[in-house]
Amino acid sequence: MRLGVAATLLYVLTKISGSTNFSAERRLFNNLLHHYDCNSRPVLNGNVTVYVNFSIALAQILDLAEKNQTLLSSTLITEEWKDEILVWNPEDYDGLTEIVVPSVRLWLPDIYVVNNADSGEKGAVIAESSRVIAKWNGKITWRIPLIVKSSCAVDIAYFPYDRQTCTIQFSSWIYDVTQLQLSQRRPNIDLGSYVTNTEFELLSVSLESDYLYAKTAKYTRITAQLRIQRKPLYYAYTILAPTIVLSILTLFTFLLPCESGEKVAIGLTVFLSLYVLQLAIAENIPESNSLPLIGLFLTLVMTLNALALVMATLVMNIKKKADRKRVNQVPECILKMCKFIGPYLGAKHLNYYDYYDFCDELDDEMTEGLEISDDEDGNEDEGFLSVSPRDERRSSTISMKSSKLFVEQIAFQSGRRLTVDNISLGSEKARLYVKDVSNMGPNLKIIQPSSIRPPVPVWIKFDWFLVAEVFDKVLCLIYLTGLVLTIGILIIVIPMSHREETQTNI
Repeated sequence: MRLGVAATLLYVLTKISGSTNFSAERRLFNNLLHHYDCNSRPVLNGNVTVYVNFSIALAQILDLAEKNQTLLSSTLITEEWKDEILVWNPEDYDGLTEIVVPSVRLWLPDIYVVNNADSGEKGAVIAESSRVIAKWNGKITWRIPLIVKSSCAVDIAYFPYDRQTCTIQFSSWIYDVTQLQLSQRRPNIDLGSYVTNTEFELLSVSLESDYLYAKTAKYTRITAQLRIQRKPLYYAYTILAPTIVLSILTLFTFLLPCESGEKVAIGLTVFLSLYVLQLAIAENIPESNSLPLIGLFLTLVMTLNALALVMATLVMNIKKKADRKRVNQVPECILKMCKFIGPYLGAKHLNYYDYYDFCDELDDEMTEGLEISDDEDGNEDEGFLSVSPRDERRSSTISMKSSKLFVEQIAFQSGRRLTVDNISLGSEKARLYVKDVSNMGPNLKIIQPSSIRPPVPVWIKFDWFLVAEVFDKVLCLIYLTGLVLTIGILIIVIPMSHREETQTNI
């Protein structure tokens, strides 16, 4: 019985104590805010300046939009000041020393992001439904989680190896230094809860205070400075690596024959691919007169590719020029230069037997028995070319194509117009080394037109072939040298020197 009475009494005393505390907090809230005006500064004397201790904690760098030149960051702002109106004696309110009050019920400093890049109302340092902590001596603490979108002058000269310095500036919008002054609550930005960004690396931070001057007033300003560096790996495998691979592909087109039209087709395909990569970069960088490093790299590679296309067309024209019916001789100076540097470049000056697949050692044996005689009417301009076979039992004839090439050469050397009849080879050894030999019988006659126009001298053709080969090899060396210099200087040397320079300045 006594235990039950004691438990009931303890329960009643506990309820009474809790009701008393609740009443004390409620009474304090009502007494403090009953005559409180949130539109005027919380000072008893209008000449007194309100000092606001300001600090910022950086939670994360969300994005750096190069196109719009804006920095989006997640921050936590802390402001402390003294409110001379919100003071009380804790003994009058059951020892309560602090109370939580909705921010909309109190006067708040009109801190604004000076370099705000968002809509005007979002530049104010304020958060709806936020709370402030008020202590008995009038000290107010306000913590605001804030997403700040600030302007940042992006320098794209070394993109994607660039380093940017962005600032977030805070200042009072209305109150000058005679009414409100900002001071640093901490000497630097708090990075205790910072989350690493996947695209940018945070190099250093700083917090400085100075003054912002207007026409008739002076305002205190606190500037948070962020130094960040881009991580270039993404652009290395999406832009730089494909560009280098395409350049190497263009380099391998020089292994194709000079007269091959596939060189132009591959070059055009590579050029269009590089242009697509150039457009991809243009979508991410601001429109300015400065050219980024990666844009300069692509431009030079496209220039080298275009030069390769033009020169490939020129080489094809030189190669085909030798096949025309009327062609001039190669200028002596050009021919001498090509003959001098040709062996060093692997360009061979062909002769007649190499071109038509004959052998020098068979020259005497193959031409043995050839006769160019006048026709029956005694006309020396026309004649018969005949080959007397050594072994008539194994004689063969030359096909139309092979005989025409062979006879045209001999006809031009003799300066005679020939009527070709009964062309045959009697040597078995020679027959084995001649292309397109047809064993169609010893009495086969190949009838050619009675009048053959002397062709372009073969050595002139070979001279032009040499010029085309040398030009193609020289262009290959020029392209390779330009590509190596472009990659070495723009992708390796300049970024490394820029990084060393910025590290010394940090």
